[in-house]
Amino acid sequence: MDLFSCQNSTYRLFASSFVGFIEDPKKQLLLPMYQRERNLFDSLPIDSPERYNSHAIVENLIVSTQIRIVLGVENNKSSNRLGQEWINLLYEIIEDSMNGYQWNSHSWALAILNFTQSSTQRFKDHFVKYEEYYKKNAGKNAIISESLLKDIKGGVTETEMFKSINDNLVMEKVDAAKEIQLEPDVQELIYDLISFMRQNYSA
Repeated sequence: MDLFSCQNSTYRLFASSFVGFIEDPKKQLLLPMYQRERNLFDSLPIDSPERYNSHAIVENLIVSTQIRIVLGVENNKSSNRLGQEWINLLYEIIEDSMNGYQWNSHSWALAILNFTQSSTQRFKDHFVKYEEYYKKNAGKNAIISESLLKDIKGGVTETEMFKSINDNLVMEKVDAAKEIQLEPDVQELIYDLISFMRQNYSA
């Protein structure tokens, strides 16, 4: 959160990538990060290139939820579960996209929810709303995946979009993380960075 609290979008990109690998968060992280980024996005001029960074950060947060699922920290037997937080995050991203934000990766959030929550009434009700949104906005430059909607309506949980996110984005990050061996001097630099952020950016 210290890393995410500054105006430097590169630091926020790092934080939104790291959060998926934190096994046991002591407090909510995903939703506060998203809500903070959304507020910053709102404060930027409509033609600001920084808005593209916000899209990338939201994308990272979506991928981080899937990383947590792949690592097993969100299964029912895990003592480190975030519970509803990551689910609420994905729903909020989709809801905001229907209300004008049009996050360019919100379909990813829908694909992950479909894979993990398709049998729940909450997902079914939400998907009805999303279909209505699609009918009103198809062809109006709204970022909507018609093939994903068709798969969900057909009862496909492991959609092509979900497999693409999982195989091409998430597993690459997870496999790379497993190979990382940090030397003591690198660890010390990381701790120095954390200390610096806490001293300069904490609320």
